[in-house]
Amino acid sequence: MNIITSKPKVIWNSKTILGEGTLWVPSHNSIYFVDIKKKKIFTLNVKTNKRRIIKINKEIGFLAHIKKDIFILGLQSELRIVNLKNKETIRSIPIEEDKPLNRINDGKIDPKGRLWFGTMDNPERSIKNGSLYCLDKKLNIHKVDTKYYITNGPAFINAENFLHTDSRSKIIYKNFEKVMKTCFDLISECNCKEESNIDQESASDEWGGCPKCTFTTNYCQTKNKNLSKKSALDFFSIMCSASK
Repeated sequence: MNIITSKPKVIWNSKTILGEGTLWVPSHNSIYFVDIKKKKIFTLNVKTNKRRIIKINKEIGFLAHIKKDIFILGLQSELRIVNLKNKETIRSIPIEEDKPLNRINDGKIDPKGRLWFGTMDNPERSIKNGSLYCLDKKLNIHKVDTKYYITNGPAFINAENFLHTDSRSKIIYKNFEKVMKTCFDLISECNCKEESNIDQESASDEWGGCPKCTFTTNYCQTKNKNLSKKSALDFFSIMCSASK
């Protein structure tokens, strides 16, 4: 396969501190991007060369296009749906209000119309405070995964598979949805017992679930009786429903 490349050139010396979230909107003939630290959105119409800078009141990790002049912004502790033409806020969705030092980083809309985005520790300390989220088409938030330094770069292969990264860990994650579905199927088909109103701490032989369907090919011998098959199924069911 031949890959055609060209030499990059500066089309706008915007003097950003931390540029992010490049977005192409064909109906606007425009490129959008943000400066996280300056709390600004930049737009460049490639047909007319018209430029616009929009000031925001919070640090902004990304913006994604919904329709016409309606966008969703990934801000510190908030997703905000706005009309960028008149700057009217249509809806605000709180994110991680219990973590005031976190902020939303990168995010993109997948082929099914869901928004995937992540959070990170804003002071960039060496702690895994970030999480991966999905906002479905009904505007329900699903926490998909946790313990990231810097969630970044959602990229969609197709409607079922995507890649995302942890920049600081230098890791690329692939096919997350497929993994969720596989886990759900494995646990569903496992023949281990499912708890039924029993005290897992005190039960001897009757307890809910085992590591057989998740971690090993044999039953665990470490008396790990706190693993709940029902809870695991509930969790993976939620993750799978978020992908529909």
